[in-house]
Amino acid sequence: MLLAGSWMDLGLPHRGARASPSGRQPVDPTWPARGTSRALQTRMRGFVGAVGLVVACGGSHTPESPVQVIPEDPTFRERTAMLHATLARNGIQLDDEPTIMTCESADAERKCTRCDVATGMDGIDPELVDRVALAIASYPDVLLRAARIERFALCRELRYVGEDDGPVGLAELSKRRIMISVGYFNRGDGRGVEQVVHHEFFHLFDFATLGGAMADREWAALKPRGFEYRDPATGSPPKGFVNAYATTNEIEDRASVYEYMMSAPELCTLAARDPVVAAKVKRLGQRLEAVAGKAFVKKHARCAGGPKPAKKQPVKKPNLALPKRYHDSL
Repeated sequence: MLLAGSWMDLGLPHRGARASPSGRQPVDPTWPARGTSRALQTRMRGFVGAVGLVVACGGSHTPESPVQVIPEDPTFRERTAMLHATLARNGIQLDDEPTIMTCESADAERKCTRCDVATGMDGIDPELVDRVALAIASYPDVLLRAARIERFALCRELRYVGEDDGPVGLAELSKRRIMISVGYFNRGDGRGVEQVVHHEFFHLFDFATLGGAMADREWAALKPRGFEYRDPATGSPPKGFVNAYATTNEIEDRASVYEYMMSAPELCTLAARDPVVAAKVKRLGQRLEAVAGKAFVKKHARCAGGPKPAKKQPVKKPNLALPKRYHDSL
């Protein structure tokens, strides 16, 4: 609803400001401009007064309550600064621009997504920032460099443009950016944000090490016979998959297994029961070991080396000695 005296809504200069060439943005506190005729000034003031009269005739108007200004959380600012330092050590920039849009991204198959960058005035739990920082700090520098991440964004909200929902995390491959919706996890106890960091990290690692096609022939050969990936994923995961989302496509399958490697202790138990999952863990372990070393892989997934060979039982030698009583009888 147009409020009485709303100069900007009319496209007119704000009182006490000079209009820019577009007629909307005040740029000079000397309005009306020198040279403006008194007649024009009078007509403009009369026009605004008439608008106020029309609004008043539409019924009584209850003044809006003043907008509550939420003070910035200093702890959030401190934790964000620490995350910034952690990322900067590996040449990764923490985004601070208010809004990030992926509409012009080269990732043509993805929906256009909007990230409203989180600030200390959004009520985000600072512990979530700590959890993100710890997830990043768990990677050796050589692995972060291999993933070639350039940007990282903490989003108050991630939404598909024109829709009411959105992802909890996003890897923007063409910009080499990770976006995490910390606002989503702010609604609960914060559990799960690390898993999303690991998942999106692996997408960029996959892209950097496999190339644009992100094709892994050895992984493709592990697909269970008769199974076809499906998008959207539905139902319970079939044999050979760590969760339902992994059945979306080969790329999400690998990222889901890696997410479990980094944050789900039950992965090796699952691998012990499912030979396809075990083979997938082993394949990822090989790729990670080639970059980050065996110690990193062993720390996060003991079963990445494949099932241990059965321990050989020593061959029992026959006792060729004669019993004592036999000797006694001689």
